[in-house]
Amino acid sequence: MKQTLEQKKYYQLILISIWGAVCAGMTMAVSNVFFEMMKGGSIIKFEHLGIIALWHAFVWSFWGIVQGIVLVILSIFLKKPLFKNIYSLIYINVILGFWLVFFKYFNYYYVPPGYNLQSLSWNTLLLVIGAVLVILVIKYIKKSQPQKILFSMTFYTSLLLLIIIASLTPDFRFRQNRENAALTKETLGRQKKLNVILIVLDAVRADHLGCYGYGHNTSPNVDELAHQGAIFEKAFSQAPVTNESVPSLFSAMYPSHHNIRTDYDYLPERLVVLPQIFQQAGYTTALFSLNPNISPIFGYNKGVDYFFGTTQNVTRSTILWSLLGKISEYFPASEFIIKQIFESSRSLFPQQRDIESDDPNPITKKITSWISQHKNHPFFIYAHYLGGHAPYKPPSPYNKIFDPGFPDYPVISYPESRGIIYPFRQANSMVPAKMRNMIAQYDGEIFYHDLSIGYLDAFLKNADLENRTIIVITADHGEEFYEHKNWGHGWSLFDESIHVPLIFRGPGITSGKRITSLAAHIDILPMLVALCGIQQDLKLPYTIDGIDLSPLLVSKSYENTRKYIFSEFYDQETSVSGLRTEEYKAIKMVLGNERRNLFFDLSSDPFEQKNIYNEKSSAQAKFFSMIDAITTKGEKLQAKKAFVPQKTIDELKALGYVK
Repeated sequence: MKQTLEQKKYYQLILISIWGAVCAGMTMAVSNVFFEMMKGGSIIKFEHLGIIALWHAFVWSFWGIVQGIVLVILSIFLKKPLFKNIYSLIYINVILGFWLVFFKYFNYYYVPPGYNLQSLSWNTLLLVIGAVLVILVIKYIKKSQPQKILFSMTFYTSLLLLIIIASLTPDFRFRQNRENAALTKETLGRQKKLNVILIVLDAVRADHLGCYGYGHNTSPNVDELAHQGAIFEKAFSQAPVTNESVPSLFSAMYPSHHNIRTDYDYLPERLVVLPQIFQQAGYTTALFSLNPNISPIFGYNKGVDYFFGTTQNVTRSTILWSLLGKISEYFPASEFIIKQIFESSRSLFPQQRDIESDDPNPITKKITSWISQHKNHPFFIYAHYLGGHAPYKPPSPYNKIFDPGFPDYPVISYPESRGIIYPFRQANSMVPAKMRNMIAQYDGEIFYHDLSIGYLDAFLKNADLENRTIIVITADHGEEFYEHKNWGHGWSLFDESIHVPLIFRGPGITSGKRITSLAAHIDILPMLVALCGIQQDLKLPYTIDGIDLSPLLVSKSYENTRKYIFSEFYDQETSVSGLRTEEYKAIKMVLGNERRNLFFDLSSDPFEQKNIYNEKSSAQAKFFSMIDAITTKGEKLQAKKAFVPQKTIDELKALGYVK
């Protein structure tokens, strides 16, 4: 009989351990969603709580089994119960669960990354807080009656379940749908808001598209879209690298003003970006990205209702993934099991929307599928394709169409030794035949992406959305092919690096219009809010650098007010800034303690081959004074460092961003 009673206690101990672990998992889920909602701009919503909580409860039930078995073994070995009141296990599990979530969030958003004095100090304080909480719980348990503890934990479990059930309740969702329906009626009826699709083709320079005069037929669908809309012939990015140019496109601010200058910078808290503006104006927002720079890791889920990215560039906002990641680091043998858990759970997480391939077709199909589900409400989409980014690997037969007679394997990349910005140092050259084939592979990538643009455009027409949607096509920067002794991008401000396509098509936009005056990435934001009639929603805490050029798209008589283009980039000891007008271009280059100024007469030297800089020229001095004024004056936001997982660092390195 005694043995039976002891066995019963052991069973109870295991069951209570499972109960405590499940409560801890649900507590983590609820607090996770709560912190995300408090943070704002999250892709996790209250309606996602149910599935997140169920998954946590399922996973942590296994921890409860292991915990219970270990406690039973220890009790048998020590010949005495470890807990006088086994219900205290639930308290301890719940407190530790909540503390782990708080620990993760505080570290992620407030503690500097890396191993430094400040980081160690904050983490030590957090550990002390966790230990104090456990001690206080143990003291409370010792003073409390078992019946009281059982009642309080039953009440707590019931409260958790009620919160989770509320997130699944159809009435709650119907109420949301009614609100959305009212918003749809208001926005589409009274204000007639237009949808927006902003497409970025990474590293696609303007002069390799047919609509910009290229000799090869690389872009028939983009050319047709440009013919149906308006094209800016002289559009320029504000930086030759993604991590500086896209924030400028998103915010209408120069890089030195939004201050995102390194591979690990996080969008400043005060920076207001395009998705936020459209979200606040009543739009449903979605972001599709194949570039690891455009990731929630760096804050690009700000104002985004639905984020779709590669497996590596989407952060796991739930604490479970942080724990599993650490386990796999310290116990490599567990990596296979953890990977299987991850693979099987992907579809359960609403914040985890993976794009499995860097192929443009899957991302385009996800875009059209998403539009099909949200077409009855105004939407804003940002889609970032890899476009012409190196390595250039178009699939067959597109790797043969522009250089069919090349006898060797396709040349998919340029020489590794790219050197430093020219003219300080030049990179290695290539054999002409191989260079031609490499450019043919680049053109093949553009052609292959153009097919996806055609598919998307056909979908919009078939879905009767063409007349309700503004579509914008641009690139984040260009690509160098040794015109100035370097390859790729991120090395100069010559036109091959910053001259980008900029095409608008949509209701009210004059078709077949070619605009020859200057335009910049920073002008896209004010143009879109004007075209969509949401200027009243654009309330920014600072002055933007962009200009509203939308009258150029809809009027034949409007005079352009953009007189110059300013671009810049920063890379460790290197900083380059440039000012371009219709006739002249000035470039200021700094490498460590070295300085170099360049000046070009674009009317007689459009390819910027002859530097005519004269330090005694007062006319040239005005250009460089203006460069200094732009970089030193104006709004200066503060970017913080992002915590970047090793997998994302590896992905950035593979694309040449982390040098």
